[in-house]
Amino acid sequence: MGEFTQLTPALLLALAGSAVAAGFAGGLFGIGGGVVLVPVLTIMLGVPIRLAVAASLATAAAISVSASAVYLYQHRIDLRLATLLELAGTVGALVGFVAGSLVAPRVIYLLFAGALVYAAVAMLRYRDMDMQSADSNNPDSGAPLTASRISAGLGGALAGGTASGMLGIGGGVIYVPVLRVLMAAPLRTAIATSALVVGLTAATGALAYYRSGELNAVVAGPCVLFAMLGAQAASRLSRRISTRWLNWAFILLLLYFAARMVLQGFQNATP
Repeated sequence: MGEFTQLTPALLLALAGSAVAAGFAGGLFGIGGGVVLVPVLTIMLGVPIRLAVAASLATAAAISVSASAVYLYQHRIDLRLATLLELAGTVGALVGFVAGSLVAPRVIYLLFAGALVYAAVAMLRYRDMDMQSADSNNPDSGAPLTASRISAGLGGALAGGTASGMLGIGGGVIYVPVLRVLMAAPLRTAIATSALVVGLTAATGALAYYRSGELNAVVAGPCVLFAMLGAQAASRLSRRISTRWLNWAFILLLLYFAARMVLQGFQNATP
């Protein structure tokens, strides 16, 4: 595998396409985009897993900034929930970074496959919900917060942050179900709030990878730029498009990449 020290036109085109798709998915579903970006970088472009995770975290932070600016303007983010989840998520991101440096790449591939399957199951729960009508636009329209809901949310955020730091997935595949199911937030509020929390958590993980010298500018730079474009488009279109068919397409995509990552994990002890 190459060292990725030079940005060729072919590499730029591949990174741009995958980053726009990741940004669109991240902005639309509040999941950070790593479930799209990391498999593309590792499987299709041959980027080492640690470099791919680092680039994905930087990209997730950029997606969050881009999408959250629109969601804040639309008053769809619950800042109370975001504040509660962020502390545990940040701690989890640091735990995930340390754990990722101690775990063999093969194990990281298999863990990532498990996270993809989890994401597919979570998206399956939302398959019959249309973002135009499933939930209120009011972030305060969910059930009241209780001690049990707060405890469950903090535990879920810790798990999401750990997954973020170790796997580069932003943590949104865990945050959205946590907000929706455990904390009873409306779906559209859960997506928007997750988009904000994902960015703050991912930025923590990306900084840790940068300090370790594993954040490759040739890979991460184009991903950050083009993912922001995709996130802007998704957040602006989310009120006007049905996501039912997107959910099914995304579920199939997640399961496909999960299978590929399992094969990658068993066939290669190192990426």
